[in-house]
Amino acid sequence: MKKLYPLALAILLFASCSKDRDFPSGSFKSPAAPVVGTRQLIHYWNFNNSSDLVTPTFTIGGGTWNYSAISDVVTDTTTLNARNGDAAGTALRLRNPAGSFTLTVPTNGYQNIIFSYAVKSTSSGAAMNVVSYSIDGTNFITDGLQPNLNNVSSTEWNVYSYNFSNITKANNNASFKIRIDFAIGSNNTSGNDRFDNITVDADVSPSVLMHYWNFNSSDTSKTTTPTTSIVTGAGLSFDFATVATVTGYYDTVTSTATQNARNGDAAGLSLRVRNPVNSMTIKAPTTGYQNISVSYAVDRTSKGAATNAVYYSVDGGVNFINSGITASNYAPSLDPSYTLEKFDLSTIPAVNNNPNFQFKIVFSNAPAPGTSGNNRFDNLTVDGIKL
Repeated sequence: MKKLYPLALAILLFASCSKDRDFPSGSFKSPAAPVVGTRQLIHYWNFNNSSDLVTPTFTIGGGTWNYSAISDVVTDTTTLNARNGDAAGTALRLRNPAGSFTLTVPTNGYQNIIFSYAVKSTSSGAAMNVVSYSIDGTNFITDGLQPNLNNVSSTEWNVYSYNFSNITKANNNASFKIRIDFAIGSNNTSGNDRFDNITVDADVSPSVLMHYWNFNSSDTSKTTTPTTSIVTGAGLSFDFATVATVTGYYDTVTSTATQNARNGDAAGLSLRVRNPVNSMTIKAPTTGYQNISVSYAVDRTSKGAATNAVYYSVDGGVNFINSGITASNYAPSLDPSYTLEKFDLSTIPAVNNNPNFQFKIVFSNAPAPGTSGNNRFDNLTVDGIKL
């Protein structure tokens, strides 16, 4: 990949223009309002909260920015590129001598990225923006982003928009960043560039069904084997207990559950995990996939475990933790009223692309209440987005 040579080249070529701010002939991006289509807003700064300019007005998570020089707020603002009917309030002022303006904008679960912002320059501010991006959070490049030089010498607000749809490594990327550097007047001791209504829009990336158990086969020798699986190595295992010479076991039972069924599957059978039992483990390699989620329909009999707790392992079952799982405990409903439980692991990078990923359900009152009762599971799925 090409390194970020355009900034150095631009400074060398245009240094002589820093006084009169005239641009020589060349390829520059023209102002353009974003055409977002069906994309969703995933990061947004309107800078109207003058006491906290860094925190996004809206973000799907992890959005932030930093400027390696002096920044503050200004009341000279615009509604260009504003969202949600937001009024003009305040704008971000990046002062000379200019530094680098870096936006951290994770795109987990999203693709076809569009980056847009409103900008203007004062008469002695930097007259050129140089845009680059990072796919690893460290190194910045311009591949596929030409032209990436903007003439922002106008003292009127304009909107610039960049479409990253052809840059596939910008998709589904927790490390994605965008940087704006400055040239032509950027070394002046006065002047500034002003930014408002910075947005990142994207399409939701389609999830792929990686592993699926519908438990509709009456052959219990097949119960632990996925109905469908696109990554090898998936399976179920159990830690049964023994109480008063009775050992827990699993079988199947007629089910009314349609929650989370895939491929138009009808209700048929569900997995019945009988007491006494400690836990059930789902071995579900995620090789080649990210933004993982685990879902299933569940209920219990009156003597079944009243609380389930969930954990995951990234080392093949040596250690199980629940860090990063929201609501890792739940109470199954009573049979025959199945409820859908879904666990979003998309914010846990170690789960991604992991051949050793496992997910465990611990029955909190097992082996009590004793030798009867069970929990029932149906339409168990592991979904992810292809890397």
